[in-house]
Amino acid sequence: MNNPYLSTLLLLFLSGFLTACQITSSEKSLSGSLKETHQPNLQKLIKANQALEKRIAQLEQRQSDLERSISVISTSANPNKETKITSKESFLQAQKTFTQKNYPQTIQLLNAYAQGKQDAQTPDALWLLAQSHRHMANCESAIQTSKQLTRNYPQYKHTPDVLYLTAQCQSAMQQKDSAKETLRYLIATHPHSQAAKRAKRIVK
Repeated sequence: MNNPYLSTLLLLFLSGFLTACQITSSEKSLSGSLKETHQPNLQKLIKANQALEKRIAQLEQRQSDLERSISVISTSANPNKETKITSKESFLQAQKTFTQKNYPQTIQLLNAYAQGKQDAQTPDALWLLAQSHRHMANCESAIQTSKQLTRNYPQYKHTPDVLYLTAQCQSAMQQKDSAKETLRYLIATHPHSQAAKRAKRIVK
């Protein structure tokens, strides 16, 4: 090469190429060094994440097992026995609130009987319910409950009083003829009752 210009260009090219090779080698060395430095921490994080996912799966399975156990216990309970206990307790509570003259609460406790609920307490519950409506001046409800009681339980021990209460409500609602008819029926069917004696003083 006798051309000094070409020689200079060749030297510059070789110098640049060597420099680029050195930079690439340095970058590879640095990348390998960083990878070696962080590799242990990365492995720890991966293992910790796997352990956490396994624990979550175990907890979810345990929750599912508990829910199934609760469902089995609820299903195996005797619903009829539970209902009878609840009805008895409700009736006793209604008797207490009626004695305390808390008639709205008594109506709330016994309202299911007006909707057709049937059990050992039904006649007495309807009688308490009719009286509570009468005390609250709910005469239409009182008459309806009384008729339900006398229709379904004609031999009920308090039937004379039920009929007398019906007549009172009919009179309060200005149903005078219906009231007299009810009183006459009371006198005819239960002539020796105290309610009939009261009715005779009204129907002369």
